[in-house]
Amino acid sequence: MSPLISRLGSLQLTPWGLLLFAAGVLAILLGGVQPLWALLPGGTLLALNLAAGLLVHPQLKRSPGLLLFHLGLLAVALLALAGHLSRFEARIELVEGGSYDPDLLMALRAGPLHGDDWRHITFVQGPYSVDYDPGLERSHTRSTLYLPGEKGGWRQAEAGDDQPLVIDGYRFYTTWNKGFAVVLSWFPREGGQATGAVHMPAYPGMEWKQENDWRIPGSQETLHLSLHLPPRPPEDRAWQLRGERRTDVPLGVDVGGKRYELQAGQSLDLPQGRLKYEEVRGWMGYKIYYDPTLPWLFWTALVAICGLGWHYLHAFRTQQPDSGRAERVMAAVPREANGS
Repeated sequence: MSPLISRLGSLQLTPWGLLLFAAGVLAILLGGVQPLWALLPGGTLLALNLAAGLLVHPQLKRSPGLLLFHLGLLAVALLALAGHLSRFEARIELVEGGSYDPDLLMALRAGPLHGDDWRHITFVQGPYSVDYDPGLERSHTRSTLYLPGEKGGWRQAEAGDDQPLVIDGYRFYTTWNKGFAVVLSWFPREGGQATGAVHMPAYPGMEWKQENDWRIPGSQETLHLSLHLPPRPPEDRAWQLRGERRTDVPLGVDVGGKRYELQAGQSLDLPQGRLKYEEVRGWMGYKIYYDPTLPWLFWTALVAICGLGWHYLHAFRTQQPDSGRAERVMAAVPREANGS
C-alpha cells in the first residue's frame, strides 16, 4: 500500500476535512466568497479521504453495510461538488403581460460548468393572487403564467412559493417581493411611441411609499411618480391581494415643481413630448434555482443511510446471546456441582 494512500485514508485526516468544509460554509455565510471556491478545498479533501479509506481499512470490505455507507458518503461529496459547478441562481421581476427576459435577471450566480440554456426560456407573466391571514401573514400565492403550447398558442400554468414553475430543470418560485407597476406610453416630439412599466416598491410591505422616479428618454429630467392605491382591509381580517390590471387608481406626477394627477387614459404634455398613463398592472418577483444533482443527492443519501442501518442491524444481531447454546451448557453441568 502506498504511503500517500495510507495517509489520505487515515481517520486522523477526516476531522481536518470537516473543519475545512465548515470554514467554507462559514465564509459563505459571512459573504464575499463564492460558494464553489469556499467548499472546493474541504470537499476535495473529504472525497479523497473517503476514497482512500475504502482501500486502507480492510474491515470495510468485511461489512457490506458499512461499505455501502462510505460509498454513499463519497458519492454525496462528489455530487455536492458537481452541484456547485453546475448550479444556477437568480432573481427576476415580471409585470403582467411581460415576457421572461434574461437581461432582467438580478443577483445571477452560475457555476463554471453551467451553460446558457437560461437565455432561451420562454413564458409570459399573467395576474397573481396572494391570500393573507389576519395579522398580515402571507399564506398561499398563485401566479398565473403562460407557456408556449405544443400545437401553437399558449397554455396556462401556475407557480407558488412551494409549487415552482419548472422549465428545462429551472425552478421558478414566487417570493414575498411583489407589487404594482404603472404602465406608461411616451410620445416624443420627434415622433414614435414607447410603452413600458415602472415598478413601484413591494406591496403591502411598502404600502406607505408607492413611489418611484422615471427619467424622460433622451433627457436628464426626471419625473416623480406616486400611485394612490385604495386602503387595504384591516390587519385583523383575512383578505386577498390581486395583482391584475386596474384603471381605477390615480397617478401623481411631480415635474418642474408642479404636481399633476392623472387618471388611466389621460396624458400630460411636456416640452419633450407627451406622457400617457395607461393602467396599473401587478408585478411578481421570482427566485430561480437550477441544480440537476438534487434528485441524485436525495437517493444517494437515502442509500447511505440504509447502508448504515444495515451495518448496525447486523452488528446488533451478532451480539444477541444464543439461548439454545446457553441451555446446552446448563444441561451439561453435573448435578454434584449444584450441591445435590
